[in-house]
Amino acid sequence: TAAEIAEKRSDVFASFDSDENASLSAAEYALFDEARANDQAQMGGGHGKGMQNLEAPMQRSFNDANADGEVSASEWAAASPKMFAALDRNGDGSITTADFGAN
Repeated sequence: TAAEIAEKRSDVFASFDSDENASLSAAEYALFDEARANDQAQMGGGHGKGMQNLEAPMQRSFNDANADGEVSASEWAAASPKMFAALDRNGDGSITTADFGAN
């Protein structure tokens, strides 16, 4: 659900906000990007079938609404509905395996 996406994203944000200032600096976001790249490498080099929709919502440009190079907690939270919409490809209000079929 959208609420579950928002909650998970909040957890991810907190885990990379190392100085706990409610903002991901460029350095903190770089660590986030590095962790994602490592996860993708462990999964065989990238996103699985249909998971390409997850790439854009993870980019700094997607989350940094004011383009100041940092992502505040409020910017991150505000991007959650957009992420949900990108993943809910069939628009039924939930994310299921049907959303991860062929593009």
